[in-house]
Amino acid sequence: MSSKQESGINADYRGALHLCLCAFCGCEAKLAPMPNAPTWWQVRCNNYHCGGTTWAMGSEEKAIDAWNRRPHGEG
Repeated sequence: MSSKQESGINADYRGALHLCLCAFCGCEAKLAPMPNAPTWWQVRCNNYHCGGTTWAMGSEEKAIDAWNRRPHGEG
């Protein structure tokens, strides 16, 4: 892992990291690189039974923005 990455999160973006709770079940979520494609990122709900996830995105920022987007500004 490069010195710029810590636990799968770009160190430059760590300060701005804020993941809303899952819109489906209310559990916490995590940002992680895609398996076998470390330049693509995805946010997933930590609740195994929920399955809430984003599409694979080309940056951490895009994945977080997609996860945090809520209808009508909720959340």
